[in-house]
Amino acid sequence: MNFLTLSPLHHHLDRPGLAARALALGILLLIPARGAFAQPQAALERIEAEQLVFLLQYIAVDYGAAVQDGAVVNPFEYQEMRRFSQLLVEHVDDLQTSGAPEEIRTGILQLREEIRGTRPWTEVRALASDLAGKLVGELGLSVSPAVAPDLDRGRRFYGQVCATCHGASGGGDGPSAPGMDPPPTSLSDPRMNLVSPHQLYGAIKFGIEGTAMPSYEGELDPETIWDLSFFILTLRSGFAPRPPEQELPLTLADLARHSNEDLRALLRDLRVDADPGHIDYYRESPESMRPVAL
Repeated sequence: MNFLTLSPLHHHLDRPGLAARALALGILLLIPARGAFAQPQAALERIEAEQLVFLLQYIAVDYGAAVQDGAVVNPFEYQEMRRFSQLLVEHVDDLQTSGAPEEIRTGILQLREEIRGTRPWTEVRALASDLAGKLVGELGLSVSPAVAPDLDRGRRFYGQVCATCHGASGGGDGPSAPGMDPPPTSLSDPRMNLVSPHQLYGAIKFGIEGTAMPSYEGELDPETIWDLSFFILTLRSGFAPRPPEQELPLTLADLARHSNEDLRALLRDLRVDADPGHIDYYRESPESMRPVAL
């Protein structure tokens, strides 16, 4: 089944610009990669599955900006959440054709109803994150770079590609920012602790719904996108690398797949104490990591 002929996603983005708003808030919506029509069917299915994983990640973070204490506090954001959950429902059969289990269908239908019922963010975040993780595992999707990202190269490309909108230091105050609607979100926002390089990779690769952020698929190679994704997380306010007293049991795959908050939760489950500075230490030195996941 050709996902591109069915999907409304490819109508959303054509405007240049902005690596922004959704990056700090969770990121990510998704248009098919440029040139995807030339790819074989198996590749098309994999691309669509990747996009839906990013959509789940977007919901997991951004729903908290739409609904608080059971009430809609941002109608625009809330309508996005409703629309995105409906897109997931519309593609659930395609995911099952690709190999996703029946529990994915059940979970996606539940997610849509939780969003419609303005359930608490903690519930929606937990469900959306769980579904994203299961899709990655069941469909064997790639969530980490083949080699350690080069942060110096990421910094250079950030200056060339992103700083015009996001500002030299990621404050959302670049020369093109005035008049943008929505404005570029500050990449130094503490909410970046909820965002993983994998999510940022998707935002850069696929583009972001409702903003001027285009897809860079076909314009930036995967290694460069990973370089940018890892570098962006060093722009967070309070970024202060500090080596831990003992080496943490983290790998390159862990750093790519998980946000700072999720990494600390993983470490707590392993009875390992780590503060944000320890995570920042590894964010700054991904080349020191083993490639194998926790």
